Amino acid sequence: VGIAVWCLALYWFTTGFFLTRYQVSYTSDTTALPWPDEQSSPPLLYKIPHTEQPLLHPVTPETKSHAHTAVLNHPFKRAIFIVIDALRFDFVLYDDDKHTGYPDRDRFFRNHLPVVNRLLQSQPTHCHLFHFVADAPTTTMQRLKGLTTGGIPTFFDARNNFDSAAIDEDNLIDQLVASGRKVVLLGDDTWAHLFPGRFVREHSASPLVVKDLDSVDNLVMQYLMPEVRGEYGDWDMLVAHFVGVDHVGHRFGPSHPAMRDKLEQMEFVLDSLTSHLSKHKATFNDTILFVLGDHGMTPEGDHGGASAEEADSTLFVYSPRNINASPNQQVLLQQQRSHHTRIAERDQNQAASFRRVMQTDLVPTVALLLGIPIPFASLGSFIPELFLHRSLDPAFFMGEGTTEADGAALTGLRSMLTTKELDVQQTETFSAVLGTAINAAYATSLQIHNYLTRYSRVSSQLPQDRLSSIAALFTKAVHQSQSAFTISDLATVGLESNNSNHSNLNPFLSQSQIDQYLGSLSGTQHSDDALVRLLEIVDGFLAHHRDAADLCRRMWATFDLDLMISGLAVFVLAT
Repeated sequence: VGIAVWCLALYWFTTGFFLTRYQVSYTSDTTALPWPDEQSSPPLLYKIPHTEQPLLHPVTPETKSHAHTAVLNHPFKRAIFIVIDALRFDFVLYDDDKHTGYPDRDRFFRNHLPVVNRLLQSQPTHCHLFHFVADAPTTTMQRLKGLTTGGIPTFFDARNNFDSAAIDEDNLIDQLVASGRKVVLLGDDTWAHLFPGRFVREHSASPLVVKDLDSVDNLVMQYLMPEVRGEYGDWDMLVAHFVGVDHVGHRFGPSHPAMRDKLEQMEFVLDSLTSHLSKHKATFNDTILFVLGDHGMTPEGDHGGASAEEADSTLFVYSPRNINASPNQQVLLQQQRSHHTRIAERDQNQAASFRRVMQTDLVPTVALLLGIPIPFASLGSFIPELFLHRSLDPAFFMGEGTTEADGAALTGLRSMLTTKELDVQQTETFSAVLGTAINAAYATSLQIHNYLTRYSRVSSQLPQDRLSSIAALFTKAVHQSQSAFTISDLATVGLESNNSNHSNLNPFLSQSQIDQYLGSLSGTQHSDDALVRLLEIVDGFLAHHRDAADLCRRMWATFDLDLMISGLAVFVLAT
């Protein structure tokens, strides 16, 4: 009996600690949808391929390895990923206010990457800075898996951090290769183990010798600019992964002169790269640069857990073409100073003044910007700011007195509609902007819906009542899109209703329908109401993204403390 009780206690504890996620080996397939051209009035919504049936009604299992999704025709042809391992968010901020009273230990990692601030000030329409939040576990292999699949690896996967098995889930790299794109790797060879045979060129080395602060980074620096210039051949995605900042953290912690030296080296790299892209704008106008960290680090330089310092990282996006419709340098300055003050005071909510983006959100965003299918297991939302890049009044995005600290990218839009009356030109611009956002929001929702549908067929792990409520959010958002306008000439998406009868739903509409509808209301008190309805459509899909990701995080990235405590209690009582 005693052995049985101990086994039960062990089962409860390990179930709560070793979280499990089942792999669904599907690959997203798609039919491309047009992306609006910057110089013309874009079509708002388009015909979408057939979707999976909803979670509300189980369907007969079928042998199928591909699932249809929606994708926008890409505005960018090429991307550069600069991964600076352990680039904690406060490492990139700059503040020239010298009387803020920072602790002396902070001087080695503060203000040593001024290139980010310089670009935000000198080229504000070409860049964005986001507080980039990682899911636990914050180990490099799991973060790279999340950054390419859009999924949420579990703590149980952390055991593989030093034995990086190849990823066989759908991911950005495989989707790029399948679309005929050429991917090049520089630096950390973890990528080569995760994606063997995918790179047309590799200049990589092992990052496991923590005492070596420079070899991998020097290798990247040797090949980075020649690759960017095309001296070794063409490329469509260039991945350059620096590990020195992480190694300094592990060996010395962030408060050490070696961290200052390493950040200044990264400053030289980023300054050289962005200067070259800007100087040769005609060549790189189709290119978007992502500078990101995979995780942060504690004051001791460690990572792997779920603390704010380990999860807080950086996402800086830059392009020679305009990607920011709402630059506001004064707000930026206030945000950076507020963030520095919070850190100086050791405020737990250190990055509250900046837009918060989950790392999983990068995957659907990159996929839509590059015109490839969103990887099948992706649970991220899209980053709205990167899809709202027309020339707009900053007030469209930054409502008066608003810094978007709550992470709601559309807060300023909502404030604008509810507090100010728009003229005809503003209404037309606003509808085009929201049209692009709805395209991206729906494509992302469709992918999440397909994944949860398929996952529910292979596992009963996710609560059925929550799955049903999440599916209802998706259906509601689709109904909102349909009810906003009359649909007559577009193919429909088959979704089952509650009585199992097929209803013809399509969340996408043509720009001519939008123009006709808004034109009939132009100059009336109802025109702003119509735009509010468009914004509500985006909000509806974003709510679907958020609830789906929250459920999966609770299941796969949060310890079940009740089970763990119960297991320990039973073990102690039985001893």
